[in-house]
Amino acid sequence: TFDKHYSYVSDAILVPNSPFLITSSNDGQILKWNYKTGEFICTIIDNTAGIYCISLDDGYLLAPSDNNHIYVFDIENNAQIAEYHVEDDIDGEAIFSKYNDVILVPTTDGKILQYDFSPLYKVIQSIKNIMGDYELSSEELIMHHLNN
Repeated sequence: TFDKHYSYVSDAILVPNSPFLITSSNDGQILKWNYKTGEFICTIIDNTAGIYCISLDDGYLLAPSDNNHIYVFDIENNAQIAEYHVEDDIDGEAIFSKYNDVILVPTTDGKILQYDFSPLYKVIQSIKNIMGDYELSSEELIMHHLNN
């Protein structure tokens, strides 16, 4: 039993090729678990607005919230790497396209909004390619890129 949220669990995702489960809730939390042992690993975000769904692609977690923000996390490092304010009400799951370097967000008025994710994504990927899989946070990776 995974019992740490204090409101209903809105979504749960297994991280491919790992023992991790990510859960989101109307309580505003995104939590990381070891689903094999049931061990709670960490709180990825503790937000005031509810998180109503999450999606995972290429190690990046997208989390639309009730306050019309899209949060982007590096799931390996448990670090928030971007935040987008959406002018319209979000309606469903945000989608990250690594091939087009965009985040697509459906809205309640029938639009699909597009946000450019390429600069940050490319910086992180290029540093990881140079440095390998060292245990660095996204902030450390960006600082390394800016200083070199």
